Amino acid sequence: MATPVEGSLASSNAHPPMRIDPDGVVHLGRDGVLRSLNADHTVVLDYRRLSPEEIRDFASPADQATQNALIGVDGRNVNDVKQLWAVPDVIMLPKSSNDPPAQ
Repeated sequence: MATPVEGSLASSNAHPPMRIDPDGVVHLGRDGVLRSLNADHTVVLDYRRLSPEEIRDFASPADQATQNALIGVDGRNVNDVKQLWAVPDVIMLPKSSNDPPAQ
C-alpha cells in the first residue's frame, strides 16, 4: 500500500520525522514496515517498523482486503537489515480523482 508523500504519515509522536522525497511515496509493506521511497521508487530513504495499532491506523483508508491482510502483522518484529532497506516488489498507488478513466 503506497501513498503519495503529501498528506501522508511522515512523523508521529512515537517516531522522529522520516526522510522523504517530496515527489516520492510512503509504502506500508505486508511486513508492517513503513518505507519512504524516492520519486522513482528505486531507493528506500527511510523506514519505520510499525506496531499493529500504527499499521491499523495507517491502513484505515485502504480497502478491506488490504486491512485484513495486515491483521496481526507487527513491523517491530522485522530485524533483517536487508529486508528493512529492500525496495518493495510491487508498489500500488491509490487512484487519484484526477486520473483519466480507464479505456
